[in-house]
Amino acid sequence: VRDRLGWPQGSKLDVIETSDSVTFRKPHERKTLTFEEATAKIRAIVNYKGPRISDEEIASVGPAMAAERYRRISGDSDA
Repeated sequence: VRDRLGWPQGSKLDVIETSDSVTFRKPHERKTLTFEEATAKIRAIVNYKGPRISDEEIASVGPAMAAERYRRISGDSDA
């Protein structure tokens, strides 16, 4: 099986056990990204073309979002 799948001897494998079987598979190799690479990938996914948002701007939105969520959940229009 190893030869047919092209797995060299000593290859690392994930072993997945279920109640009635065991499956072996090559682990997914994850490339470590730099911050810039990760940011570019995220921007591509969400297609964000706007200006950079500062940490302070992001932090200032949290309390307002929490208050709005509380208003919606509690039905309190004065909160």
